Amino acid sequence: MAVTISCQSCGYQYDGTGLQAGVQFQCTQCGNMVVVGQAPGRKAPTKGAPAARGGPAPRGPKPMGRAGGPRAAQPYGAPGAQGGPQGAAFGPPKKDNTMMIMGIIGGVIVVGMIAAIVMMTSSKENQQQQSKADDDRRAREEKEAQLKKNEQVKKDGEARIATIQAATQAGPRIAGMLASKDMTALSAMFDWTAVWEDFKNQLEKREKKPPTNPDGSPKLDKAGRPVPSDYDKFMDNPLFCDGDWEKDEKGNPTGRYKGSNIKGPDGIRQRMMGYIEMMYGGVDAQADEAAMDKQKTPAEAKFSLTLGGKVLLGRMVMIKSTAASNKYLNFYVGAAAGDTNVRILRFEDSGVLENLKQKEAAYVRKTPTNDNQFENPDRERPRDPNNPDTAGPDENPPADLAPAKKTGAACPQALINIFRDLRDGKSVTDAQIKVVQDQSRSKEDRKAFIGACVDALIDHFEKRNRMELQNLSRSLFRIYERAIGYPEKEATFDPTTFDPANDYPLRVWYDFYERYGK
Repeated sequence: MAVTISCQSCGYQYDGTGLQAGVQFQCTQCGNMVVVGQAPGRKAPTKGAPAARGGPAPRGPKPMGRAGGPRAAQPYGAPGAQGGPQGAAFGPPKKDNTMMIMGIIGGVIVVGMIAAIVMMTSSKENQQQQSKADDDRRAREEKEAQLKKNEQVKKDGEARIATIQAATQAGPRIAGMLASKDMTALSAMFDWTAVWEDFKNQLEKREKKPPTNPDGSPKLDKAGRPVPSDYDKFMDNPLFCDGDWEKDEKGNPTGRYKGSNIKGPDGIRQRMMGYIEMMYGGVDAQADEAAMDKQKTPAEAKFSLTLGGKVLLGRMVMIKSTAASNKYLNFYVGAAAGDTNVRILRFEDSGVLENLKQKEAAYVRKTPTNDNQFENPDRERPRDPNNPDTAGPDENPPADLAPAKKTGAACPQALINIFRDLRDGKSVTDAQIKVVQDQSRSKEDRKAFIGACVDALIDHFEKRNRMELQNLSRSLFRIYERAIGYPEKEATFDPTTFDPANDYPLRVWYDFYERYGK
């Protein structure tokens, strides 16, 4: 049977089963000492009093709650009754809530950490999704931009091709204008302002400082004169610059042109068209597309020029003229990309200086009046009465020369290389002159050499090869000038005054062949 023990101070009840009377323990609620078996109302020892029998206070019994005792029935809500206010002896017990609070706090922390983790995970997923969306958007934009770029590149390429094709097709038209001597139509194809600006642009890119030796002294040419700068050389172009032909101290032309200032567009037009008409007008010409294809550059545009801030592109049209020897006349034909109304933007002729020199500043040799008055200044050698090549001019050349015809002569093998050089338009050298005039060579071989050269002259005349005619006839005159019996003007061709109906120099050399050795 359970034994109930009540605190004499606060009335809190404990289970006193198994405790002997007189045993004391401390009340867990109020801290006062409770004595087992002490009647209620008896004052118990205060807190900290010595336990009964002089020993320490034993551990208290199990708490049971406030002491109630039998009480009479009370109406609901009355003091002390159910639903009513309770007296001090019947209030709720005081409890320690520390663990519960710590548990709540720990739970809140755990919940917060879980929420943070969830939020972080969700945020990371959102960032990944947003990053993927951004990547997809950029990829689409880049793809669209690339498609637009490809389309633009295609359009630009088609525009360039259209302009280049138009420039290529202009080649035969230019050749036809030259052959028919239609200088008005040819001049209209030129963009003279562009030609003028292009020349100035090229000039500004040239080095203005003359070349020097390692020791700083100026470089000299074969004549002992300072070598001009690239800028000055480019200025020495009679087609583009005003100037004068240089002369030596004796007043003889040196063959060098000194430009002083650039002509205007109209001045260039007059000078250039006059030159083209004089040298190539009315002469057979054709566009050499095979040679043009060999001049291809890595870019689709065969050439490009930037003039006045505008990029022009096109094709270098190479014209082969029978009057241009083995060289080409280069017409740079083009326009802005996509524009098929192409114009000539640049003209190049590597033989322009030599051609104009022969026309305007040629060195005229003195014509001998008899064999005692003439001495060749190019070769200081004694006359040999046994060598017809040095015998002097014939005082009585035939008045009426027979028409020239092929001799059928075969050039001696010992002279074949010299013959080929002369036939191909190269000028004879002093060393080659000595070889041809070698007295140990038989008269038959020397006559055969002359005959082969006469046949080459006839071929060039029939093809209207003006420069080859000039170079070959002048080379022959240098070799045989003391024996031919005619002045240089009658024995040589001048490309600037060439007339297909006048073959007099051919007759002179054919007559010389017929008379040689007789």
